[in-house]
Amino acid sequence: MSSSTRTSASASGPRHRSITFVGVLALAAAGLFSLAGPAQASSAITVSRATLAPGETITVDFAVTRDFASSREGMGFYAGSGPLGSLDSFATVASCDGPVAGSCTTLPGIGYVVPTGPVPVGTTVTGSLTLRVKPGTPAGSFTLRYQFDGEATTNGPTITIAERPADQIADLRALVDGFGLPNGLRTALDAKLRNALDAVDGNDTATACTALADFVDLADAQDGKKLTADQAGRLRASATRIRTDLDC
Repeated sequence: MSSSTRTSASASGPRHRSITFVGVLALAAAGLFSLAGPAQASSAITVSRATLAPGETITVDFAVTRDFASSREGMGFYAGSGPLGSLDSFATVASCDGPVAGSCTTLPGIGYVVPTGPVPVGTTVTGSLTLRVKPGTPAGSFTLRYQFDGEATTNGPTITIAERPADQIADLRALVDGFGLPNGLRTALDAKLRNALDAVDGNDTATACTALADFVDLADAQDGKKLTADQAGRLRASATRIRTDLDC
């Protein structure tokens, strides 16, 4: 489940106004949101992946260039409005690496700030923030938003939190069992899923991918025979989705 997405913001970009007034005040108090005046920096971020599961991590690398003098010192990250809530409600900081020593600051109900220290005009600094999705976080997606100093708040990439592959395989086993298939076919399909589940639990992605591919091949072979077209299609789609999440 890996991909790389890059987004950027500049002084000429539009100002987004979708966060609540309370959020604006909190960010302004933290020195991360300018209520008025020109943008003072340009920034860009790159994320290590666009899809992850609860318990997994995502690293956000950033680079920012100061355009005008300012005393505010931090790169803020938070989630756009959505069912998952604020960034700090479903993700914790695994590591925080800014150009100056110091831990990340939590803005309760909003997100996190990576300290940058003073950034001279015309200077570019870099850093990173690694977040871990909390166990039990439901599947869903959010827009990773970011902002340095007085620049416009920018919508970054959409990040998807998927169900863990092990849970998806368990759901697929239940689907197979619920079809009421002939015992031989049900046992054969389930054996391939058990092999995939054991491999996932053992962090053996290659074996899991092979077992799921074998599962799809068997479903294809029985399409229109011991499986209806609908049953074969549902099994194929579920297994293919899991393979995609595993980066097979």
